[in-house]
Amino acid sequence: MACWDTGIIEFRNDDMMECWECADRSPTIPPFQHSNPTPGRRIDAGVAALRISELRSIRDIYTRLHENWVGYVDQYRVFLVLVVLASLADMASTIHFMLNSSPQAEFHPTVRFLSQFFGPVLGPVFGKTVQFIVTITLTVFLRRGAIFIFVPVIVLYAWAAWYNVWGYHLYYPRLLHILEHLAI
Repeated sequence: MACWDTGIIEFRNDDMMECWECADRSPTIPPFQHSNPTPGRRIDAGVAALRISELRSIRDIYTRLHENWVGYVDQYRVFLVLVVLASLADMASTIHFMLNSSPQAEFHPTVRFLSQFFGPVLGPVFGKTVQFIVTITLTVFLRRGAIFIFVPVIVLYAWAAWYNVWGYHLYYPRLLHILEHLAI
């Protein structure tokens, strides 16, 4: 934790650190790269921020989202198109599935709740919209690891679209049988 005013922290002892300028005392953070910080050692807040992923306020989240948004669409254009296509396929297949079955058969709790509240057409639309917004927000916030989020999401959405149309008849009885045995 660095001083918000000066950006400099100093290790006074093993238990406390304080800003040279403000004497802002904070509990010690686990050491960065060394096991025992040297008393009186100054560390630039930029270096400390790279090693500590701590959020202090909603303002930090907004700032990080704002900074990570720059160039995001250009860098992840292909993944975004694939997520949109897989989301639309999953949404359409979920609507098809719910019109032929019922919202109670849906596995995803948010989509099931929204489908029970808004119906078998608007529920999946709102549910998939919420999932898409969360996916985009999460990948912007964790931009360095966005690919590790995009790939499983695309695969799972595509698999869910297939499952809702064709796989349901192949795997549903076995899956329920397995889930019954795993239930406590």
